[in-house]
Amino acid sequence: MSPLYKFSTAPKDLKRYGQLLSSCVEAANQKITIVESNASGKAFFCVQKELQNSKDDPAAIQILIKGRKATANTDSILLTATLCGVEMEDNLLNPEVKEHFTYYPILLVKSTVALTDVLITWLQRHFDCKISPLIFPPVHLAWMIAMWSGGLANSKRKNKPVELVYQVPSECEGIKKITYSIEADDCLRVWNSIHDSREDIFTEEEMTTFIASMEEHFYSLFRIKLNAMQLSCVGTALCYIGREGLLKIYSAEHVICILRHLTELSVEHFMLNM
Repeated sequence: MSPLYKFSTAPKDLKRYGQLLSSCVEAANQKITIVESNASGKAFFCVQKELQNSKDDPAAIQILIKGRKATANTDSILLTATLCGVEMEDNLLNPEVKEHFTYYPILLVKSTVALTDVLITWLQRHFDCKISPLIFPPVHLAWMIAMWSGGLANSKRKNKPVELVYQVPSECEGIKKITYSIEADDCLRVWNSIHDSREDIFTEEEMTTFIASMEEHFYSLFRIKLNAMQLSCVGTALCYIGREGLLKIYSAEHVICILRHLTELSVEHFMLNM
């Protein structure tokens, strides 16, 4: 997300935003059925303090859209969204701009495509911002695998295998992707043979060696060169990330760590396109 113009976290303003978004959902629902078996969806905005990890972070905002199905007596959640930025630098926006803008690098949404489109259109129209998918190139996905493999030992879902999904070139008919699964303990053993566990940071050389080691092992078994394909999705015990912005977080204890890295990538993209 680009910065939001004149966005306020005051309770009265958050209540007003909820009313405006509710009207937008109702209007959209009259054109196309975006809320199945519902006459309308009601929106709510609130501050989510758990995601404010430093003094420079904006107060994270949770957006809920609730609706009541014809067969139910209670409302169900149709959309959950979060505006956030974790451990951001204070100097991202100059003082003149910062007075009028609030910068949330990340928008996380769980909902249907139609309802998500309504939310995005409303945010862009009311706060003069631009929202686009955070696309992860293969090199970023490789960094994530290397970075979060070191966290497997501390995860409660250690038994979940590490996954690398590669897109097969279109010239190869009959197969679109290859999913490479590695036991978490085996992956961690490879990583520890490359990286000194006493060091908090690791190098690009360690990352490339780690990925190359796993790809070479796959080649020794199947005679398929994964390095000739594009890495499109990665999964660890901490999270699963797809190239097109799909995110599943498995470890609650690592939410801040994951969002911190996504914040860095989003801010980097924003600064390059300013």
